[in-house]
Amino acid sequence: MAVSYNIKTGADTSCYFSREVTQSDKPNSEEELGLIKDSVEQDTDYYEYPTLVRRTGDSLAGTTDNIESNELRKGRTKSAPRKGNSSSEGSLDFELSPETYDDILEAALRDKFKPWESDTKSPSNLDGKTFDAGKIATKKMEGTEVKDDSKLLLGGMSSDAIIKVKDSDLANYEIAELNCGTQDIRYDVVKQFGGVEGEDLYQDFEHLSVNSVDMSITPGQIVTGSFSFMGSNNPDLVSKETLFEAKGDGTTTEFVITDKPATVNYVKVDGTEVTLGENKTFTAVGDGTTTEFTITDKPATLKSVTVDGSAMVVTTDYTYTPSTGVIEFTEIPADTKEIVVTYVTGACVYDAVTGKVTFGTAPVNEKDVVVSYNGIVKVLTGRFKSSKDGMKVSNWIDNLPKKGTSTDQYTAQQGFLYINGERVRYGSNLSFSLNNGLSKTFAIFEKDAIAMSPLSLDITGSLGVYLIKGYSEKLYNMCTGDKDVEVLFCFQDKEENPDNLYVVQIFKTKFTSADMSSGAENLEVTLPIQSFEERAMRIFRIRKRKAIVAVAGTVTGSAGEYKLPVTVKLSTLPENWAGNKPKVVYKVGTGSETEFDMTSVNLDTESGRTLKSFKAEIPFTASPSTIEVSVEYNDNKLDKKFDVVVS
Repeated sequence: MAVSYNIKTGADTSCYFSREVTQSDKPNSEEELGLIKDSVEQDTDYYEYPTLVRRTGDSLAGTTDNIESNELRKGRTKSAPRKGNSSSEGSLDFELSPETYDDILEAALRDKFKPWESDTKSPSNLDGKTFDAGKIATKKMEGTEVKDDSKLLLGGMSSDAIIKVKDSDLANYEIAELNCGTQDIRYDVVKQFGGVEGEDLYQDFEHLSVNSVDMSITPGQIVTGSFSFMGSNNPDLVSKETLFEAKGDGTTTEFVITDKPATVNYVKVDGTEVTLGENKTFTAVGDGTTTEFTITDKPATLKSVTVDGSAMVVTTDYTYTPSTGVIEFTEIPADTKEIVVTYVTGACVYDAVTGKVTFGTAPVNEKDVVVSYNGIVKVLTGRFKSSKDGMKVSNWIDNLPKKGTSTDQYTAQQGFLYINGERVRYGSNLSFSLNNGLSKTFAIFEKDAIAMSPLSLDITGSLGVYLIKGYSEKLYNMCTGDKDVEVLFCFQDKEENPDNLYVVQIFKTKFTSADMSSGAENLEVTLPIQSFEERAMRIFRIRKRKAIVAVAGTVTGSAGEYKLPVTVKLSTLPENWAGNKPKVVYKVGTGSETEFDMTSVNLDTESGRTLKSFKAEIPFTASPSTIEVSVEYNDNKLDKKFDVVVS
């Protein structure tokens, strides 16, 4: 009989990115390192995880070294190869679009986007110069001489700015700056091989760092690029159940809720609710004759027993009978010696200060440990400790996002290129690469790579120009004359009044050679680029102020009168708030749409941030399956849907 299979294809493969907790986050304990984050909030951005990343393809893969033996075996045969160190690496190929890759660009440059007003406070201003508002340090040409200069980055139509927009729209733009830094940003990346329902397979790549970013610009084409990654493990290819079901291990008694809620509603082990109790201490004093002492709470187990400060060992030093609460010592505690017994009433206890749920007896191996609080349900064990605020999450994977960003790709049609302050309109191609020079480190008795360390930062590229008298020879002679070269180029989504722009500035480079290829078609000059010195490069992100994200909070109230606080985060300035408040519409369950009254709503005005927020409390009377929120702001519309649980 013929066989038939459901074969996986690249069209049904998805990549989900989540940032991990690193030392840069200053975690409370070593146990938090490597945990997956729900979100990251910064001065200009709010990233939610996991996020579905758009791509044209990827080559992420794990590897494990094969070690060959030099043993001499009878019959000229070889010993079986042994497995060595494991790690992962590969690339994610993309077509550049606004917003989509801001998070990963931060990881590539090892810093974060920060609000920018002028170069006076820019990390790139190593000489401490003072600049007028809105001006950047750049170059200008005076004859054959290149001199330092400053120029307005963004201005009105009558200004001499590099980028000009309508005067009436100027206040609606925000500028953020991303420099080369030293921040450690790592990802957990889950590859989902989809297709027929119920047959999905997964790989979980841990501790991935961005090694390099490459981009290429060609006339008439979409701007393309790739990020390359290095990680620590060679993940198995597994089903949903194997990868994502969080289990007890039979020995662990403490589980951490990273949110540290004030209280928890319930704790379940293997689907059964267990009793929440409290930490207690029993004390007594030895009299030289008594060996038995009774603990009236009759806890199921004891956490610790000491006599005169010395730890006692169960069976060897004492026995305990839960049904009677009697602890019996094998040796009589001496007169006046203090006996201290610690235990947990109920099956477990919750400590709001540490966020720990502590069990008297470790949950049995392979049993789920689940906690509910603030309308949220979380699985505590395993690496997947995330949930989206306000959502009931029984399994991390069940709530993977269904779509990525929806912004259009940048093309080579809109934008500009400046070399040493002069506009270049005759370029045939441009490419650049930033490489962190990551190096893997392995340790004895450790299977996976223990570190990916950045070495020398290397920024290179290539500029192609058509050979035109009066223009191209300037660039060609910059190479032969060993001149310093500043490269400034821009991607924008529209020719006039763009909504989104990226401006890349590579401060000091050399054209390392000049190659003229001759053929039947146009004669071109190819100029390889090599960056040098401390400032390296930076990226400006210029965009119209918009609604970034809406985040649901803790359900409040009681039967019949509930409220769901929703935090709306905007990219805005406080002075623009009064006359430019967003329109907020919500729908509870299958009910009708209701517009939220914004009259008395005030904007959070935390200084040093362009990402501001306000809260809207959405009322409802019964537990709906969903609450939908729509925010309209600056010709931008944001739609969010929340699954709501009332405990």
